[in-house]
Amino acid sequence: MSRGTWDVTVTDTMAQSYLPVTSQTSGAAAEAAADRKTMKYAPLTQAYLFIAIAAETMGAINSDGIEDFWTT
Repeated sequence: MSRGTWDVTVTDTMAQSYLPVTSQTSGAAAEAAADRKTMKYAPLTQAYLFIAIAAETMGAINSDGIEDFWTT
């Protein structure tokens, strides 16, 4: 796989739908958003290196996104 593609999304840390998890775990909204993107674009992984990067408005970034961003 020599070609790669990224999907970057930003979630609102304080959105009502995320508050139950973000109030307990830092970065929970970013992790959830990255998981959704990874599942959505799973077929691309047959031909491309896919990197899902999700950030929150309060600054958190998903762990795989940070790792993949700094190593590619």
